[in-house]
Amino acid sequence: MENYFKNKSLLTIIRKWRIHLLIIMILSIVLSAFFSSEIFIKPKFKSIGVVYPINLYLYSDESEAEQMLQMFQSRDIITRLESDFSLYEHYKINPKDKFAYTYLLAEINENISFRKTEYESIEIKVLDINPLIASNIVDSIIVYFNKKVSILHRIKHKEVVEISSTDLKSKEEDISLLENDITELRIKYGLLDFEIQSKELTRGQVKVLAEGKSSTSKEILNLIDNLKTKGEELKGLDVKIKYERIRADSITKVLEDHISAYNKKITYAQVVSYPYAADKKSYPVRWIIVLLSVLSALLLSIIAIGMIESKKE
Repeated sequence: MENYFKNKSLLTIIRKWRIHLLIIMILSIVLSAFFSSEIFIKPKFKSIGVVYPINLYLYSDESEAEQMLQMFQSRDIITRLESDFSLYEHYKINPKDKFAYTYLLAEINENISFRKTEYESIEIKVLDINPLIASNIVDSIIVYFNKKVSILHRIKHKEVVEISSTDLKSKEEDISLLENDITELRIKYGLLDFEIQSKELTRGQVKVLAEGKSSTSKEILNLIDNLKTKGEELKGLDVKIKYERIRADSITKVLEDHISAYNKKITYAQVVSYPYAADKKSYPVRWIIVLLSVLSALLLSIIAIGMIESKKE
């Protein structure tokens, strides 16, 4: 057959068999148009939404867009879609079938797709025989994503609130014990402030000496003695309680911030392009099917003709 094509040009073969090829072309057009019609292939409508990730916490080297993409493909969202849109029934899958979930995933992977764009946003594309359902699925995926991230963040904030509350309670108990120790020293030994009382007593002694007095009151002598024996202890407790109060204030700030974050209602997907119910089908593209069918039929016909002609030679 190869020698035949070398001896005879393709145009000569087409000219000779033009009627047959024309009939084959017309038949292939009619048949491909018929078999690609709604009778055999249900038309699908496309709905697209584009979202940017916002307010996310990065847990590793992945970007916010990559984290969003991963969450979109999580089983939680698939489960919500199946429940809210009755996907087993919608895709005509028997839920009692042994491989029902496998078939469901295959349909979802075929009709729902996610893509990270060059601008670090995520494109959600849904194909469905019902344009409104396609649009609603895109909307629902965005809603599910916001709820899922909100739950994850609230769990994290709740953990920090519980830990901070325990730490703060412990600090308050430590401060209370220190306050009791300081109060006991002040009442029992008449110590109010180590630095101030030391300065005042020193100033008083200097004044006494300057005035030529040789005696000091018993109360002052007792106070001086108390400052010598208990002054450093009081000073240490004052320093320690100041440090503990600073730590308590820091823990309180963390606690208040996470309580506020826990109670906030914020979104984690900023919608750039909202989905809508398409008024024109996106699948199948019938002219492509018809064109490929015609070209395939003509190519096979020419090969078959070549085989026939080569046998005649």
